[in-house]
Amino acid sequence: MHRLGQVAKRTTSRFKPNGWRVALAAGSLLVPVVTAQAEAVRPQFSRRLDAPLLASGVALTTIAIFASPEVRSVPDAGLDPAAIHLDFDRDIVGNRDVDAHTASDVLLYSACAFPFALSFASAPSGERWSASLDRTVLFVESLALAGGITAVAKVVVSRPRPYTYLSISERPDHSKYDVQASRAFESMPSGHATTTWCAASFGVVDHVLTRPAADWKEHAAVGFAGGALAASASVLRVEAGQHFPTDVLVGTGIGIAGGVTIPLLHRYVIGNEPAPSPSRDSWLAAAAGMAAGTVAVLLVNAAVGP
Repeated sequence: MHRLGQVAKRTTSRFKPNGWRVALAAGSLLVPVVTAQAEAVRPQFSRRLDAPLLASGVALTTIAIFASPEVRSVPDAGLDPAAIHLDFDRDIVGNRDVDAHTASDVLLYSACAFPFALSFASAPSGERWSASLDRTVLFVESLALAGGITAVAKVVVSRPRPYTYLSISERPDHSKYDVQASRAFESMPSGHATTTWCAASFGVVDHVLTRPAADWKEHAAVGFAGGALAASASVLRVEAGQHFPTDVLVGTGIGIAGGVTIPLLHRYVIGNEPAPSPSRDSWLAAAAGMAAGTVAVLLVNAAVGP
C-alpha cells in the first residue's frame, strides 16, 4: 500500500493545475503551417470497396452495442491487485487524476480535427471545404472499423479498469470512476488510444498521399504533431487510472492499423488522373516524425516529477 500511495501522489501532482494544457500544446501547437497547393488531390471512391468497409464497421459497432461485459462485484476495499499479471500494469494502480481524464477527452477531439485541419490547409483555396468533405468518408471508415473492433474486444475481454482496484475512499467521486457501471469492466483495449492513434495515423498517411512532392521536413513535422497528440492522450488515460499500459498499447495498434490501411486502400487522383506516388523518403520522414513525437511525449512525462 505504501508503494501505491507513492504512485498516487506522483500521479496527481503531474497534471495539476495546468499540466493537461501543456500536454495539449505539445501536440496542437506543433501542427506545421501547410501552404495550399495548385491542384487538389483527392481519394477516389468505389462502391465495391467503400460499402463493405462501412458496413463492416457498422456491424461491429452494432454487435458491441447489444453485448455486455462481464460485470463483477467490487468490494469496498477494491479488487485485489495481485490478480494483475504484469508488473508495469500493476504499478499504475493508484492513478486517479480526474484532470488527466478531462484532458484526454480534449486531446481526443483535437486528434479527430487533425486530419481535417491538414486537408483544409493544403487544398486549393476554392476547394478546401470539398477536400475536407472527401476525407470525412475515409475517416469515418477508419474510425468505424477500428472503433468497432475495439468495442467488441472490450466486451469480450471484460477487463476491470485500474480504478476498480482502489478502495472506496480512494476512488474519485466522479461518474467515470463508478465501479457499478458496465464501463468499469471495459478497460481492454483503450478506446481513446484507438481513436487518437487512428486519427493521427490517418492524418499523416492522407497528408503524404495528398502532398507527395512536399519537402521531407513537412512530412516529418506533420508526423511529429500527430504522434505527440496521440501519445499525449494515451499517457493521460493511464495517468487518469482509466486504463492500464497494455490497454493503451493494444488500442494504439488497432488505431494505427485502421488509420493507415484505409487511405492506402484508396487511389488518390488529380482530376481523373492518378496522383504521383510519394517517395520512400516521404514515408520514412512521416514515420520518423510520428516516432519522434511519441518519444518526446514519453520523455517529458517521465521527466515530470512529484
